[in-house]
Amino acid sequence: MFDPCESLPCQNGGSCIARNSTYDCVCLPGMTGQKCETNQTLSDSCSLSPCQNGGLCYTYAGQPFCICPSRASGRYCEYGSFDPCDSSPCLNDGKCISRNNTFECACPRGTTGNQCEIKGISISFHSHRLKKLIVLCILIIHSIFL
Repeated sequence: MFDPCESLPCQNGGSCIARNSTYDCVCLPGMTGQKCETNQTLSDSCSLSPCQNGGLCYTYAGQPFCICPSRASGRYCEYGSFDPCDSSPCLNDGKCISRNNTFECACPRGTTGNQCEIKGISISFHSHRLKKLIVLCILIIHSIFL
């Protein structure tokens, strides 16, 4: 009698179950396919987010490959630490301040925005009288619309 499991068709530790003249493979966890030939975790090796400390994950030959930021190293960027200011996210001479794996920008006078990307008009009050006049105008305008 013909045994379809005799040739050991199931791969990667899968178990073969004979069904008349054909067979089914029962795959180990993480494996799939008619012959258990596909490793589910490697089909998208970056889906498990293996890169640490802000590393970027790419799949190469079915394996995860991490590009580490400058302060991290190791196959999975597991050594060192991630500093979000490494990429110099603040524009227009803004100062980057690291806060809990994110950053804030201290913008110089005349700029604003999350990354100091908006340049505006900087008003400098050289005259105490000018400052009083502007405040008075604002109060008058505010009282008109109340």
